[in-house]
Amino acid sequence: MELLSNTKRLMERWFDCRIYRGWFPRGNNLRFDRTRIISEAPSIIFDVGANVGQTACSLAQQYPRAIIHAFEPVKSTFDTLTKNVRRFPNVRCHQLALGASTSVAKINIYQGSCNNSFVNFDNEEPLEVEEVSVQSLSQFCENHEIHKIDYLKIDTEGFDLEVVRGAEELFKRNAISTVLAELGFSLGNEKHVPFADFNEFMHSQGMGVFGIYDQRREFDGSHLLRRADCLFVSSSVCLKKLDSSPDV
Repeated sequence: MELLSNTKRLMERWFDCRIYRGWFPRGNNLRFDRTRIISEAPSIIFDVGANVGQTACSLAQQYPRAIIHAFEPVKSTFDTLTKNVRRFPNVRCHQLALGASTSVAKINIYQGSCNNSFVNFDNEEPLEVEEVSVQSLSQFCENHEIHKIDYLKIDTEGFDLEVVRGAEELFKRNAISTVLAELGFSLGNEKHVPFADFNEFMHSQGMGVFGIYDQRREFDGSHLLRRADCLFVSSSVCLKKLDSSPDV
């Protein structure tokens, strides 16, 4: 055993890497952590802010038996999304925004479709403004007879908190297992919901932070954290699924 440990340390120093047996450290690999929590075969996945299908295509390949609902409200982006995912029969596209309630809202169209947002940014003028339909997550699930969401991914450029506010009925029933949201960690970051605000709401709904991924620093080179993807887990799911997992 000592020889094995010494060999491991030597290889890590030589190749400038870390070697793990059985488990990645928490927060190191999103796909691995997600599998630990929701098993290798989730049934229902929501991709909110699907853009042109980058995440939806990846998830469709990882989980071919899951139904993936991809939401993109902007028409031109939605048209590209439907073209990109049409080879995946398990992806269902919805030209719809998810928010706190059902309404019609104006979304700002910026250079680069991934920057489109309901938020008005102080230092950027939108190229145009488009009216889109908004529906709450709870209402959408009721209309489509969806009773459980295994994985809810949100990337809406500052609208993420409104999305989960529209899911309170689902949270009350422990109907959402995991939520991934892109959140801000810098006071000067107006494009992402502050982590503190989002975390406070999620805590009130029985969800806690499991891991932080894809960390990005500030643009000024200060090395301070600007934004990251944060994975939240239902407390009931976490206790049930991870009681036999090592604490890593």
